[in-house]
Amino acid sequence: MPSPAHRYWIIALVSLLLVAALSRLGRRAQVQTDGWQRIAPGPLHWTSLVLGGGLFLLCLYVRLFVGSSRPDAEVQMRTLTWLILGFGAAALLSGWMIRRTRRRQFEWRGESLRWRAGPGETVVRDVRALSSVRASVPGSIRLDFEDGASVTLDEHALGCRELISSLAEQRPDLLSRAARGSAPW
Repeated sequence: MPSPAHRYWIIALVSLLLVAALSRLGRRAQVQTDGWQRIAPGPLHWTSLVLGGGLFLLCLYVRLFVGSSRPDAEVQMRTLTWLILGFGAAALLSGWMIRRTRRRQFEWRGESLRWRAGPGETVVRDVRALSSVRASVPGSIRLDFEDGASVTLDEHALGCRELISSLAEQRPDLLSRAARGSAPW
C-alpha cells in the first residue's frame, strides 16, 4: 500500500494528465484541407462526459459493492441512488450532445455554410440568406434562413465563437439584433 505522500503524488500526476488532455481538446476550430472550418465537440462536452461517467461508475461501485454500515445507511444509499441517476443522466446528455455535434458536421468557408440535415442530406446555404441569428435554449445558437430552413448549434462547441465572429464581420445587421436580444456573444 502506497504511503500518503505517494498517494498525493499519484493524485497530482493523474490531475496533471487530465488537465493536459482537456487543454489539448480546447483548441480552436481546425481548418480542413479544403479550407472549411468545422464545429466540433469542445472541452466542456468531453469534461462532462468523462467526469459524469466516472462519478456515475464510482457511485455505482459504492452502491453495489461497498454500501454503508452506519446507522443512517438507508438514507445514505437513497441519496447515493439519486447521485447515480444524476451523474448517469449528465453523462448521457453529454454523450448525446457530442454525437449530435459530430453528426451535424457543420462547416463554413467564406460566405458558405454547410451541414448535414440527415443521412445523406447535405444542406448548403449562403451567409446572405440568413434571416436571424439568435440564442435559443440556454447554450444553443439558432441560425434561421430566409427559405425557412434553420440549424441549431451548441455555443460550447469548438469553432462556434469563430463562426459567430465570422458572421459578425459579414452580417453585422444580424448580430446587432441578436446582441440586443441578450445573446451571450
